[in-house]
Amino acid sequence: MKWRFHVTVVAAALILPGCAGTRGNGAGARRIAINSMAAGAGALAAHRISGGSALGTAAGAGAGVLLGEALEYAADAKSREAYIRGFDKGRSDAAKAQYWIMVNQHRAPGGGASGEARFYEVPFPEHEVDGVILTPGTRTLRIEE
Repeated sequence: MKWRFHVTVVAAALILPGCAGTRGNGAGARRIAINSMAAGAGALAAHRISGGSALGTAAGAGAGVLLGEALEYAADAKSREAYIRGFDKGRSDAAKAQYWIMVNQHRAPGGGASGEARFYEVPFPEHEVDGVILTPGTRTLRIEE
């Protein structure tokens, strides 16, 4: 008699969930499998503890599903956190790569400077900008060719 109950619980755990919870990437199938196994294990343990009480067995199955969902939530949270860390790391690496490309272009021959720099002294007379009188002076301009 007990073996019929065990076969029924296992068969129900394998047949009843179906494919309703699948997301197309295998995660839904994993979730169904974990919840089904947790429900079956919870029902079996509660059936033995409660002495075959139907209410105890159902409560054990429910507790098993809750445990399975908690495990899935923890796995999903870790996966999301790892994805966000990886995404941020990728953005950081791309910015660093772009920076070093620009630095190397400025250093490389033909990439901006040939090494010949000329300096020109440019005199600036006294002039007024927005009501402020600027004193005369000279500025040095560096021109690279």
